[in-house]
Amino acid sequence: MYVNITLLIQIINFSITYHLLNKLIFSPIIISLKKKKTVEDNFINSLKKEEHLLLSKEKRLHQDLIDFQRKIQKKYVPLTKKSIEVQFDITYERDEKEVKNLTKKIKDLLVKEVPRVD
Repeated sequence: MYVNITLLIQIINFSITYHLLNKLIFSPIIISLKKKKTVEDNFINSLKKEEHLLLSKEKRLHQDLIDFQRKIQKKYVPLTKKSIEVQFDITYERDEKEVKNLTKKIKDLLVKEVPRVD
C-alpha cells in the first residue's frame, strides 16, 4: 500500500498544532474557568451559611418575642373596665329665650375675635 508523504506531514502538523493549542490556549482557559467555578462555589456556600445564620437569628428573635409577650400577659393582667355611675341631683332646664341669647353672644364673639379674610 502506497502512503502519500503529504498525508503523513499533515498528520504530524495537525498533531503538533493540537498539542500546542492545548498547552498554550485551552489549558489556561480551562484552569481559569475552574478557578472561577471554585470562587463561585465558595461564594454560594458563604451565602448559604449567612442565610442559615440569619434564619436562625430570626427564629430566635421570634421566639424571644413570643416569650416576652407571654411573660407580659402573665405579669400584667388586663384591668376590667368598670363604669362609674354618678347620680346628679341637679337638673337644668333651658328656655328658648336663653338659647337665643347664648347663640347671639357666641356669634358676636366669633365675629369680634376671628379676623376677617379679605
